[in-house]
Amino acid sequence: MELESQMLNLPPEGPSKQLKQEQPNNVTELETGELAGVMSRVNKFWDTPFETTTTEEINQTVDNFLTELKPLRTRIDDKVKLYEFQLKDLPVTSKQIKEVNEGIKDRLEMVREVQSKFDTLLVKLEAVRKENNLLKKDDLLDEVKNLWEKFYSETVVEV
Repeated sequence: MELESQMLNLPPEGPSKQLKQEQPNNVTELETGELAGVMSRVNKFWDTPFETTTTEEINQTVDNFLTELKPLRTRIDDKVKLYEFQLKDLPVTSKQIKEVNEGIKDRLEMVREVQSKFDTLLVKLEAVRKENNLLKKDDLLDEVKNLWEKFYSETVVEV
């Protein structure tokens, strides 16, 4: 690890230490808690009998979700930029470095997939607000849950 750290110009503590220093928008446990809180409220929102909910209440609730989810979307963008930057600056001089590069490429691909799903989720939430209907609320809830699992199982792990 120390030789690899020197080759990558990383501190001996490993890449995650450097990433946290360089990337203040890196996903943290606090942010995990933020998304968990949004998830909890989304679940309660879906359980609301919409026949008794006013359009204004639906719009306000969806606006609140969008307000909370958009900064998390920005953090996903930051991850993409970080991985692209790492790929650009890493030399391809040894088999070990090539493997590190491939790992970063894999992470970048996963984060881009999450980014795409996140965009779809935001578009659907906007549609709920604009059209005052829940489209297929169960499908959207499943998408939120899948996004949650994918983002935190695959992108939080540092390269």
